[in-house]
Amino acid sequence: RGILSMAVEFLFGPTQFNPGPSNFDKWKLREKFILQKSAAQEGHGIDLLQFLPFVDFPPPTQQLELSKLRNDAQMRSECLGIVTHFNGVPHVKAMFSEDFGATYFVFPELLISESEGDNGTFNDDKTFLCKGNDLSTNGSNFLHLPEQTEFNVLGQTLGSCETELDTLPVTPDYLVEQSHMLTKMSKSDFYKCILLNTANYFGLLLLWVSVMSKGGVLEIEDHSSPLYKIVRSTLLLLIFYAKLFFIIPICRMALLLALNHYITIRNKRRKEFAHKLRQLKDNDKNDNI
Repeated sequence: RGILSMAVEFLFGPTQFNPGPSNFDKWKLREKFILQKSAAQEGHGIDLLQFLPFVDFPPPTQQLELSKLRNDAQMRSECLGIVTHFNGVPHVKAMFSEDFGATYFVFPELLISESEGDNGTFNDDKTFLCKGNDLSTNGSNFLHLPEQTEFNVLGQTLGSCETELDTLPVTPDYLVEQSHMLTKMSKSDFYKCILLNTANYFGLLLLWVSVMSKGGVLEIEDHSSPLYKIVRSTLLLLIFYAKLFFIIPICRMALLLALNHYITIRNKRRKEFAHKLRQLKDNDKNDNI
């Protein structure tokens, strides 16, 4: 890999700022969830609450009680955004059941499209599947790509990045946003950039001392000469750029860590909602038994 491309990525990060999944892949995941749930429910509709693990901005998980969740404005707004995207239709289910306040939806247009084979595929770029993008797995992976990468597809671990979400037998339980990475360089390339700029910076300082200090090896005695002014200005500029080579990544690091903090919170909320809904499902099964 060329030094210039390495330096550009070290300074400004990966070309694609959004670590994934893309909006297309998010909607594709939600589509697979609806199709799978519709098949399992046999046309009885999907409870609005079941979309919570797949929303972009899940509400705080303190509101895990069903009575509070069903009346939460943010929950209804986020979940209804998914329903309206797929032209969901309200479905009257178990009108006399004890599940008061529940709202169920069916998706006839989506089911027709699926039966006719009008079904897109996931983005060919599978870099967002890498578990190495998740700071919760290994903090050092934030700086560069891990040497041996495991892969995580929105909540499910896979063996390689070649696996397509369309081939998964079961849709993941919740949406997982991948964390931002400072770079997607290899470990050796990343530390090579640090080593080269460190050597460059201290080399410039040594040159400055040699040229500008009294008695230096390369001292220019006449400080009023054009040569002295040119050399001094050039060295100051080069030292400034050497410092900038570290300042820009440090500033980006602070921004990305803040963004990753909120990504972690959203992922945790979705996971907790998925766990809660799974518990409710298990309780219903036990009650039926």
